[in-house]
Amino acid sequence: MTDAFEHVFLRLSRFTLIGMAATVIYAACAFVLSDRITGIVPLPAAVASFSAYLMAGISSYVGHKYFTFASPRTHSIELPRFVLCNLVGLALAVIFPAVLTDMFDVPALVPIVILCVVVPALNFIVFDRWVFRHA
Repeated sequence: MTDAFEHVFLRLSRFTLIGMAATVIYAACAFVLSDRITGIVPLPAAVASFSAYLMAGISSYVGHKYFTFASPRTHSIELPRFVLCNLVGLALAVIFPAVLTDMFDVPALVPIVILCVVVPALNFIVFDRWVFRHA
């Protein structure tokens, strides 16, 4: 393997690991915070999910900044970019299924599967080239 390939493979592996960890954090927090599941913290499902998403997002940012991309740049530069990328991903997750499913009668599974591949792939590229880019 070439050094460049090894570098990208290592970064992609770390990106995947951090993404999986953020998913587990989201699920665990949503589970604990939801009043209909555990009753430990009495939050409605939507509030519990939103809160869990924020916690997972924070862990994702920290993991990608320090582990995946090992970026030395400041939070004042990277955090707004990270948030923007996540908002774009969220917008795609809302708009894409609405257009394909509601307007073109495509089965809901199709946009979900496409988004599960496209959004992380785009995030990896944008995080690498812009959000956590080494100066």
